[in-house]
Amino acid sequence: MKIPTVTWTPLLTCAALSLSCAPLLHAQEKRVFDLPDAPGVKTDFTEVPEGWLVGLDRALKAAEDTGKDLLLNFAGTDWIPQSIDLEERVFSKKEFAEAASKDFILVRLDFPRKLNVQSDELKRKNLEAASKYEIRSYPTIVLTDSKGRPYADTRWKEGVSVESFLKRLSELREKRAKRDAHWAEAEKLEGAAKVPHIVKFLEGKTPGIILKFYGPEYHLALELDPVDYGGLGPVVFYEKSLAMRLELDALAEENKWEEALNVLDAFKREHAKTNEQKQQIEFYKINGLLHLERWDEVMPFLDSVIAMDPESPAGKKAASIKPELMKRIADGLKRQKLQELEAKKNEGEGEKEAKE
Repeated sequence: MKIPTVTWTPLLTCAALSLSCAPLLHAQEKRVFDLPDAPGVKTDFTEVPEGWLVGLDRALKAAEDTGKDLLLNFAGTDWIPQSIDLEERVFSKKEFAEAASKDFILVRLDFPRKLNVQSDELKRKNLEAASKYEIRSYPTIVLTDSKGRPYADTRWKEGVSVESFLKRLSELREKRAKRDAHWAEAEKLEGAAKVPHIVKFLEGKTPGIILKFYGPEYHLALELDPVDYGGLGPVVFYEKSLAMRLELDALAEENKWEEALNVLDAFKREHAKTNEQKQQIEFYKINGLLHLERWDEVMPFLDSVIAMDPESPAGKKAASIKPELMKRIADGLKRQKLQELEAKKNEGEGEKEAKE
């Protein structure tokens, strides 16, 4: 199951080449309740426990009405052992729902393998939510404020119980308290003095989460510190790279691969400040080389990307696709050789016909 996203990867798989694409979802390693009325999908998954809602839209409306936080359980409750264990030990228990519902709207965003237990609309909305919250594996439990802005997440742990999970939720809510305290301090100050507190407010969140959920605060920091961005340079780079990838997609649609490589070189010169950022941009160029069938350049180039930093995400991903690339190059060279032989054959037949 893969979360759809825009990437410049027509030739290789999204998981193989795209640095922005969410990887394949996988399992982790190893009416007592007064539910608020709200529009949207309600409960076309009949196994939802008491006290839980189905559908993010309804949950957001309930959070808005009550001011409560959201507990979003991204799960595979009929096929992933850790999700099943969490359901049996914690989420299906009445005492958990009663205690957690004091602070949270409880929401199940399930990805079952059973057929005919979810509408197509609910499946689509759950996938959209998984992409929006950058879910990498099931089960993942995301905590958000009443506006849906995530501030913490947690996962299954062996031996989990109602008591241990409630304790964990209490600890994680402290992250929100600290987050909000920094924002409160920022509001007391003027000008650039706000920036350190805004940065602390955004601390611990991925660039994608910041852009999707904390855009106003992020852009305020950039406005107040247009030179150093308060240390938010990696987020700025990520934001600019999103626009660049859209440009690459447009060029790929028209098979303008040389122009795409030029765009990447220009972007690296202008925006890539760190070695890791330069490595990320170089990694994208592999796709262009493949489409241009510059077979002899691909593997040396890939090795140079890995050598820049073998332990970085881009370095590890580049190393992981070497076997696939070697096969593609071999296939490409074989196809190229056959084309050359066919061309020579046709040329010979043409000369023979001309003599006759």
